[in-house]
Amino acid sequence: MTFYESPQVDENSKRSEESVLQAKGFFSQKNGFLSRTESPDYGVDLDIELIDHNSGATSKKFGVQIKSMTEVKTATYSSETFVSLPFKTSRLRYLAEREPTYGLILVYSEKEQETYFDYVEEIINRLNEIKADDSWKNQDSVNILIPFQILSNETSKEIHNKFTLRFKNHTQLIKKHGNDFNIPSLSFKTGSESINIDEDKVSLLEKHGSMLFNENEYDILTEAIESLSSKEINSSSEILFVAALLYSYTGKIIEGQYYVQKAKRLSSKLSEEKQICLDFAAYYVEFAKGNLTHEEYLDLFVSQLDNPNLSEDNNLLIKINTIWFRFLNNHRSANLVIEFDTSHIDDLLIEIENSTIETKQKHQYKIYLYQTYHAMVVEYFLKTFVDIKLKESLGIEESLEKRLQITKNILGIISDSNQAIFDAYQYAGDNFKLLKATAAQALCQNFLTFRTALFSIDYEEGLNFNHSVQYERNYNFGVLAYSIFLELGLYQNAYEALGQIKELVELCEITEGFFIGTKTKEEFETIIFQMREKYGFQPYFSGVRDIALGKGTRASKVLDDVTLRQHAEKISTLYNLPQDRTGNIFLELKTIQTFKLKNTNPQIELLQDLRHTLSYKTHYANPPLFILRHKTTEIETKPSSDIEYLLEQFSTIQ
Repeated sequence: MTFYESPQVDENSKRSEESVLQAKGFFSQKNGFLSRTESPDYGVDLDIELIDHNSGATSKKFGVQIKSMTEVKTATYSSETFVSLPFKTSRLRYLAEREPTYGLILVYSEKEQETYFDYVEEIINRLNEIKADDSWKNQDSVNILIPFQILSNETSKEIHNKFTLRFKNHTQLIKKHGNDFNIPSLSFKTGSESINIDEDKVSLLEKHGSMLFNENEYDILTEAIESLSSKEINSSSEILFVAALLYSYTGKIIEGQYYVQKAKRLSSKLSEEKQICLDFAAYYVEFAKGNLTHEEYLDLFVSQLDNPNLSEDNNLLIKINTIWFRFLNNHRSANLVIEFDTSHIDDLLIEIENSTIETKQKHQYKIYLYQTYHAMVVEYFLKTFVDIKLKESLGIEESLEKRLQITKNILGIISDSNQAIFDAYQYAGDNFKLLKATAAQALCQNFLTFRTALFSIDYEEGLNFNHSVQYERNYNFGVLAYSIFLELGLYQNAYEALGQIKELVELCEITEGFFIGTKTKEEFETIIFQMREKYGFQPYFSGVRDIALGKGTRASKVLDDVTLRQHAEKISTLYNLPQDRTGNIFLELKTIQTFKLKNTNPQIELLQDLRHTLSYKTHYANPPLFILRHKTTEIETKPSSDIEYLLEQFSTIQ
């Protein structure tokens, strides 16, 4: 091209721009997304961040790869017609490694000017079903199938909901990875039989795979499975079963789904108990992908309660997890009733004690239950004292004696729970390292959780103990758990323990003003980052830091409409008002918050007509009325319930 010629824009560039622009139109801020173009593009065209309409940008992202086609080619599979197109396997792998969302692949049809889409894990799952073996992974490219589901404003909302749920579920799984969610921790006995991990890997996995999984020997299992050929794996129902559990419960969801499906094809060769455990692995994968809610997951546990085909160990585990998910569902609900019923936990503790399982396992199960017990009492504590603070804001004082009695009761329950966990810690000694680490981590976590709860509501009444000694003691528990988990090769557990230690150091510095341990929180953050990079774990977010930042910006904190309505219902209950007045209370709270957020002029004040409060008959019977007044000039607006209208009247006044 000469100096006198203009640069030409090639057709591929035009088509690429058209497809990206259409995708961005649907992944817009209006629909709850922030879209960023990746440059350079190594497998992702758009990097998309979820927006929470209440709190804004979330840092939760997924990747999108876009392909344009002048003419759509189709293929039929299982009596369904799909868009068929070649796709580089390296780019498919790159997307699959972006856990936990994996991302989307979009196909833009220039002729129809429509964009079709599918989730990466579904595309890979479809390939695994179609292909006879894994040889396609060694190819440069492979034909993928995309269903004729059109990207639109409606489907983009479904994508937003699904990925939001996936992140929430993934966070829960990370927090409770090895304990509360690991249902099929099979307890197959090996007696005094020794295991030679250097023996033939097929023999090792078939004879001892289930036991090694139960003992959390994930590194040994992973190395053994990855040393085998596809033929060796796919011809053994036992190896497929172990692989399905291993990859599902260690967070490799795509591989887990693949092996679950393979194992199910040979499941008739498995025992009935293993078939049930395989079903749970499948449910776990769907939960991690955001395809199951907590409620649906709970239903699956309930359906297997007292199943005669399950061993006593696994039956108890299902009961433990049923209690945990019921608590989670109550925690997530908008239930305003403050209650604390732990009778079901007490009954299950007795059942565990009377069971025939070995003593080590009894302690392990009790730790799981007492952690749930602790979470429940902290939840009760927070709800109770938030309610007390709400009453105070309305001029209804709660007696100091009642506060101290509530605190005493809560501390008694926490003390009993921690003593039971400490008993397990002492029983473990140096003989049962995993039990010792689990107990040590639970003690550290319980202390951190309760102290964080106190910090979040600025409560410190009747808690007389040596803070420095308690912080040091629980810091040491956390460090011990981290060390043992590392020694056992349980890197996910070690990563979680490390995060708890860092949180404890940070909380102590913020609330007590002194440092514990030998490392700063910044040094811990460096180690956490290194582990995250090495093992591909998800980022660890600081709950303590979020609370501290919230305290620093409390005036600008925005409550969503659901929370405001909950407050409105509580106020209505406290005043014993008819239910139909709750809407007017909500409008009052919403108006006050909107004024604080949008008014930028310190000279303008919001005043409310409170004459309705003089009589029960008129109390919130009608929408609240407000006026805006300029403090210096004393100019006032006319009364109105519309804060936007009131602010507009003062928009030009300084």
